[in-house]
Amino acid sequence: MKFTLFIACMLTLLHTHAQYTFYASGKNLINMETKEEVGYEPTNEVFNISFPDGILVHNIMDEYGVSESQFYKITEVENKDDLILFTALSGISGSSYYYVIQNHEDAHLLYLLYKEENSAIQFESTFVKLKTFSQP
Repeated sequence: MKFTLFIACMLTLLHTHAQYTFYASGKNLINMETKEEVGYEPTNEVFNISFPDGILVHNIMDEYGVSESQFYKITEVENKDDLILFTALSGISGSSYYYVIQNHEDAHLLYLLYKEENSAIQFESTFVKLKTFSQP
């Protein structure tokens, strides 16, 4: 029993101490009620996410390089099964954004949730581990 509890705690710590970089080349708009894709938009964005540092950096690129870059403070993190749910607070607008990382053995998926509109964006992305200032 103690060993099972230890393993569960370690897996939770690994997820909350995880650090990711996602490169997104497309956005799929998803209706959360029907779970259907209702739109697609090509994009060129990078998300650097560090749970130990409590920071998300979002970069939008155009044909000339980085066109927009912003830091967000990660204010809440929750682990559920293979999901990491977290809230990122904008220091510019004061708005909170709700993200989900879905962990699979061979891939990690990044979603941005719009709770009031009952929709989500699934980013078509690749990921790598991020090396951040605070190492767990």
